[in-house]
Amino acid sequence: MPLLRALLVLLVPVALLAGCPPVGDDDDAAIDCTADNRPTLTIVSPDTGAQYDSGDSINWSLTITDPDTDPADLDIIVQDVTGSTAEDLDVSVPPPGGTGQTTFTMSADLLPSGAATPVRIVVEDPDQCSVNDQILICVDYDQPPCN
Repeated sequence: MPLLRALLVLLVPVALLAGCPPVGDDDDAAIDCTADNRPTLTIVSPDTGAQYDSGDSINWSLTITDPDTDPADLDIIVQDVTGSTAEDLDVSVPPPGGTGQTTFTMSADLLPSGAATPVRIVVEDPDQCSVNDQILICVDYDQPPCN
């Protein structure tokens, strides 16, 4: 009986660890996002504080790069950040071309009328490294900080 107990004490932990990946083989290991592997983003246009009327089209131009990710693999999200929680807007943004440039158009009707709305662009790569930038867009609003 003591021999059986000793074998169980030794074999049970070995059996439990048999399915564990070797150290360094964890597919879920956290990626260290640094300037060397994080996307970059520049909002070229529109300018912050740009004014639009309801129904207008807002033309955007972005420069996006990522040193270790194919541009087609980047997620580009447009958000209204008026409230305490960012709200994703229903806007399709094409991946950047070879120069890092991408353009898209969104309707001013997606934003609240009579307000200066902070709009954020978020770029995330498959490693979940991300960058964001935001500007104010003014719809039916002509008071500071709107131009």
